[in-house]
Amino acid sequence: LEELVAPEGVSGFSLGDLVGREPIAGFYELRRAALRTSRHLFTNLHVHHADASSASATCVLTLHAAEGAAPLPLDPVMVADYDDEYVRGDDGVWRFASRRVTLVFGEYPHLRRTRSTS
Repeated sequence: LEELVAPEGVSGFSLGDLVGREPIAGFYELRRAALRTSRHLFTNLHVHHADASSASATCVLTLHAAEGAAPLPLDPVMVADYDDEYVRGDDGVWRFASRRVTLVFGEYPHLRRTRSTS
């Protein structure tokens, strides 16, 4: 995911922001440490603004995830709104300048895992 983010891009959750590629990469490296199956279903993309070098959009994520190998029971973990800002780099590639996640239903998976094991 860090390759999809601008060098000083922001991944924002209600729990705090990750700024830059290294912290974002570190977060997802921790996520890959356990055997986990997940599917991120993005729908309802709405582009608010777009020009030659920037764009903004919103979409809805429905996340299905569980510890272990597939197949697993179908259990949505969360539904969240994503507010995205995109920027076109000097190399012509579009990347996330920021991605803000607002939880609507459920809870963040790492909190769910912590609560179920404590």
